[in-house]
Amino acid sequence: MAVHDGKLFVGYPNVWSFDGRQWEFAGTPIGNTPLDQKPFLQVHSLSVFRGKLLAGMWPEARVVEHQGGERWTDRGRLGDGTEINALTVYNGKLYAGAIPRYDVSELTQPADRCIGSRFLTTSTVVTLAPQTRFLPSPSWPSHGS
Repeated sequence: MAVHDGKLFVGYPNVWSFDGRQWEFAGTPIGNTPLDQKPFLQVHSLSVFRGKLLAGMWPEARVVEHQGGERWTDRGRLGDGTEINALTVYNGKLYAGAIPRYDVSELTQPADRCIGSRFLTTSTVVTLAPQTRFLPSPSWPSHGS
């Protein structure tokens, strides 16, 4: 969910907006996802960045930008990821979290640096965490025997 232009937007598998009185269809953010994947398409995250509503998608980890009405524009795919399950703004920059490799990417316009080991399919997104790093599991105290 995200609030944009005074409306609540929700997505799954399509996007709908709520103005406090009624729901309105806001489209299917398919972007450049192949049409044969449309039956599987799902919105897994929404965020607002620089005044634009963005959707993080599955099954191709695409960022898709709302153009108003039911129109959406593709803004790129995060590598070969399958899902953008988090979009958030931090210090004026947009970050996306994608699986299956737990990539964290920064959306920049235009891409002026590549911190990770690879560029993604468009120049607007750079990978910040190219290697999967697992944190150690916490040691939980046992509760009696």
